[in-house]
Amino acid sequence: TYCMGWFPLVAENCTRMDEYNYKTEVERESMPFNADYNKYSGGGYELKFRGHIDKLMLKLETLQNNSWINNQTRALIVEFSVYNAQVNLFGIIKIVAEFVGGGVNPYNRIEVIRLTRVMDFSGYVVTICELLFCVATFYYILNAIVSIKSLGFSEHFKDSWNVVDVFTIFFSILVIGLYVTKLLVVMTLTKAISRTQ
Repeated sequence: TYCMGWFPLVAENCTRMDEYNYKTEVERESMPFNADYNKYSGGGYELKFRGHIDKLMLKLETLQNNSWINNQTRALIVEFSVYNAQVNLFGIIKIVAEFVGGGVNPYNRIEVIRLTRVMDFSGYVVTICELLFCVATFYYILNAIVSIKSLGFSEHFKDSWNVVDVFTIFFSILVIGLYVTKLLVVMTLTKAISRTQ
């Protein structure tokens, strides 16, 4: 944590700004990532673009005049997301300017994902297929349990197709678990987005 202009906190006339406070990746709810030259942790000094444009312009001018970006800066990272309601797609954009050897190396990463499903005809078809997949997985689990009870554990696994069935059941349960986890994470993030608007 520093005063404005990267002066230590014990300096006279110390003006505190949140942009000069280091935030960990936990505080920022961010993750480390690899750019072209370095790996960057999710922590750092951040400027949040929230509020009226006039206040943001004044803050940018203040930071520029007080060398917020200086020769100690390794990278400038701009992260934002957009949502297109017409096609139900989220865009996550990360633009990086790495300061290396007196120059700037640009890097960008753009990801487009669909987190929610539109419940039109195709959405209903996909939902029905997912439910049928769960029913089929449950049927295979019951079938394997009955087979193990009737044949015995060692006798059941002598047939290689039964081993394949067990692997199929395992991966099917894994897929269902990952899908449920994705749903829960999307619901949590959607609530967080609606809180911060």
